[in-house]
Amino acid sequence: MGRGRLHVAHPRTRRARAPVRAARRPSRPRRCARPGAAAFTVYRVFGIWLYPFLDASAPWAPAAYAGIYSACWAFFGVVALEFRARAWLFRGRRALKLD
Repeated sequence: MGRGRLHVAHPRTRRARAPVRAARRPSRPRRCARPGAAAFTVYRVFGIWLYPFLDASAPWAPAAYAGIYSACWAFFGVVALEFRARAWLFRGRRALKLD
């Protein structure tokens, strides 16, 4: 029958299941391996930054980097609280068995 699983009757419908085939990975567009290096190369050649936040000489740069830093920690805290809440809600329960 080729690749995949054997045809097994589904317990509720008593019909044979179709064989399971491996999913083909969708093709992705090729990206630059090091976008920071590419941005720096553009800056060295043309004298402009591709992204405005990379220009550390701007007067607002320290505030922008402090904002990015604090936002990362804030989102980390939200995810940590979500995991703690989930562990607290589901404590003592066993996982469902999907046989």
